Amino acid sequence: MASGGTETWGRLEEALILESKYQPSLQLPITTENGSDVTMGMRDGSAQVLRCLKVWYELPPDALFIALNIMDRFLSRMRARPKHLSCIAISSFHLGVEYVARDQPQVTAAARSPADLVNISQAKCSAGDVVRMSRIIADKLGCDRTAATRPVTAAALLRLLAALLRETAGRLPAPLAQAVAAVDAEALVRRLESVVCTGAASAARSSELALALIAGRLHELCAGEPTAVLVRDLQHFCRIPDASFAKTRELVSQLVANYNSAGCTPQRARQRLMWRLSNRTLKQLRPTTRLRSVLPTIEESWDSAGPGSGARNSRRHRWTACGTDCNQACARPAGRLAPAAVVTALPDE
Repeated sequence: MASGGTETWGRLEEALILESKYQPSLQLPITTENGSDVTMGMRDGSAQVLRCLKVWYELPPDALFIALNIMDRFLSRMRARPKHLSCIAISSFHLGVEYVARDQPQVTAAARSPADLVNISQAKCSAGDVVRMSRIIADKLGCDRTAATRPVTAAALLRLLAALLRETAGRLPAPLAQAVAAVDAEALVRRLESVVCTGAASAARSSELALALIAGRLHELCAGEPTAVLVRDLQHFCRIPDASFAKTRELVSQLVANYNSAGCTPQRARQRLMWRLSNRTLKQLRPTTRLRSVLPTIEESWDSAGPGSGARNSRRHRWTACGTDCNQACARPAGRLAPAAVVTALPDE
């Protein structure tokens, strides 16, 4: 592959050097006998809760990726009990939001408030617990929110790899150049969210996950030997062994296929939300038989929230992608997402 911009190469090489520092090594059990250990299913359920919070507060994807990276690294080093997992997850999200808010002042104050995070997530802890746990996690992992660099995540590496490909597009043959130009990094980042929310992908390197998604997208756009040569050059530059990369590509393809399918997530990966109503509101409610239990689906496409969409359309996409019922939308890794349940559930006047 022809060399791209020197600046992009340098940034990518610097990120690859720091990658091992921020690489988690989760070894959570699949099941537990006495309920004293955090299982992989519990971790996946907490990840889905954080994904709901990211959509609720309309935060950039980096907040979710940094939060999951912090949570996984903490669980890799410390043995936690299931009753503390929700507090660990919310505290990791709080730290991730603080990282993002340093560079993006538009992050709302509510997203940075531990009390608001506890109320929205319905975690079984207090705001003070989140503050104390955030301090513990920061001390154990050496998190410095005032440092110039963020934790290296798969999303950051994916953007760097995609930028490097775009810089080489002008020196490639026409079909291959068009395929490289059609790679939408932000669309791949949104798909990467569903991958990193699965604990099975936590063992793979961040660069492997990013490159596997890019390779799959290039194969969809322009299948053949030229795309394989591009991917192979990037693979060698990232120092990824062939056997490991083949296993990661297979895993990512399976996770993406599950995301695009219409199947629901397992029961263990769903968040149970509880509506809290005042007595006055409860008296105003009346029973009705016109509620729909099965909601229509919205097909997801690559251009549904692309750069060309307006702010209003983008906001509507984010809302319908999450809705208010996290059991039916956020915790469901499907390509077809249910619309906002509250809007549909209102009885016809």
